[in-house]
Amino acid sequence: FFSPRHCSVIGVKETTMMKMTMYQLPAFLLAALSLLAGTVSANFDPNNPEAVCYPFQCGQGYTPVPKQRLKFKSVGGCSTMGSGMMMMAGGGGSNEPYETCCDQWHACYQTCGAFKKVCDDNFFKCAEASCAASADASACKQGVDLKKLMINMGGCKAYDGAQREACDCVAKDKGPQRRRDSLHYFYKKNAPDQISKVDGLAEKVKESSSKTAALFQKLFVKYPKCIAVEEDPSQKYYQDLMKNAGKDGDGASTEEEEEEVDDSDETQEL
Repeated sequence: FFSPRHCSVIGVKETTMMKMTMYQLPAFLLAALSLLAGTVSANFDPNNPEAVCYPFQCGQGYTPVPKQRLKFKSVGGCSTMGSGMMMMAGGGGSNEPYETCCDQWHACYQTCGAFKKVCDDNFFKCAEASCAASADASACKQGVDLKKLMINMGGCKAYDGAQREACDCVAKDKGPQRRRDSLHYFYKKNAPDQISKVDGLAEKVKESSSKTAALFQKLFVKYPKCIAVEEDPSQKYYQDLMKNAGKDGDGASTEEEEEEVDDSDETQEL
């Protein structure tokens, strides 16, 4: 986790760092800072940046299924997609043109049986479409490119953790019923007037956790309110830190100017 203390250790002034936005901070500098802060996955290869991550697996005779009473949430939205470095760069707030895409990305990782590459690719397609319709498409695209860099640098850690939280292992003969139950719970909670669709959909995906995951990804798009959006406590901390750092920087600059004036006056008097 990146703390203010790290800034002084690696020789970066907080006042300068905090004033930069995600569009001003070069990607190579972010990479260097991440390496120093220890946020990069150990198996990150800059020549082959996309990590190969595998969905949750169960032992022989068992199959992965969504946990009962499944919940999907987006903590911090876009700002937490590339670890704390996204917040350090001043980007990824709740007003991104592609904020909904970020929420869907979080939910995708939390879907048992989802493939990381599919989640990431779906996010990039969604975000690029949102950028194309935004007022400043160029700046928007730069933000998406930065997130792609940080997602790749993060490796499989976030994905693996979300999969472990999302999946249970049950005997293979119980898999179809558990997948149906997960769909029934979803529709009962988010679209009760459409609950009659459950049996037909469950029949199509009953033997496959990946097919079930693909279906849920379509449901995220159709029912975006199924994803609980929560504020990340760390995000507020960094926002306050940036504001205070900016004020401190302005104060220091004013003091230096005053000192220069005072020195000049003393020289004239001598």
